[in-house]
Amino acid sequence: MGLQEDFMRALGETRIIRQRQSKLLTLSETELSYVLLSESAMNVGDTVVRKGIVKVNKPQLLLLHNPMEFQGFEYEEDSSGNGAFMALARMASFPPGKYSNIGNQMEVFNGSVERAIDHYQRELDKSGDHHTGLCAGPVDIWALSLFVYVGKMVAKSAPTDLDDMINRHTFSPWN
Repeated sequence: MGLQEDFMRALGETRIIRQRQSKLLTLSETELSYVLLSESAMNVGDTVVRKGIVKVNKPQLLLLHNPMEFQGFEYEEDSSGNGAFMALARMASFPPGKYSNIGNQMEVFNGSVERAIDHYQRELDKSGDHHTGLCAGPVDIWALSLFVYVGKMVAKSAPTDLDDMINRHTFSPWN
């Protein structure tokens, strides 16, 4: 399968169970903590758990001359983690900015994805963590599922980001 087909599959099969409650910061870096769950391909009935942070560095909604940069996203057809995602970001109208997936930890949860969802949902609720997203997606295209989550967070933040920029006079469309 190619990138476009994999991305369409990720769009259809990624479930965002819980989003970060606060929106992205417009003038500084935002850390999007996540827990991404996938059915294990090796241990049927178990769940692969990926925990990490995507740093979103000032997504520029209007300053389209700024480049996009992706670091730490793995995709089998592009070992650099940048070229395929840049092409995908252009297809998906991702705003320019720097997106870095850091601190990706992987572990196995003994049980189904549904049991893992219940477990991590309760864990996040118990700790009062409103900043960590909880998602589920295919194990073979997990990075694209993460990309879908980040894209939805960027889209969720866009209306208030524009208002913040206007209110703070931090941009000029003529620069």
